[in-house]
Amino acid sequence: MKAAVAFIASLFAAAHAGPVTTTTTPRYTSTGATTTTTASGALQTHYGQCGGLTFTGPTVCAPPYTCIYAHDWFSQCL
Repeated sequence: MKAAVAFIASLFAAAHAGPVTTTTTPRYTSTGATTTTTASGALQTHYGQCGGLTFTGPTVCAPPYTCIYAHDWFSQCL
């Protein structure tokens, strides 16, 4: 699933200008893995949805917020 999200993020990044780098840390994982994503273009606002299996909107949060994984269907900029 992470590969699919990375692929979609790369397509999104290629379609927009102005690079932005964001780091996300899943809230509920056994490994505590952190993901850094570089994308460009539209940014999601505070409390906005930034990920999920069928989500098609912005996947990078506006600074200083990070995209926090809640479950497979929802992540939120906090």
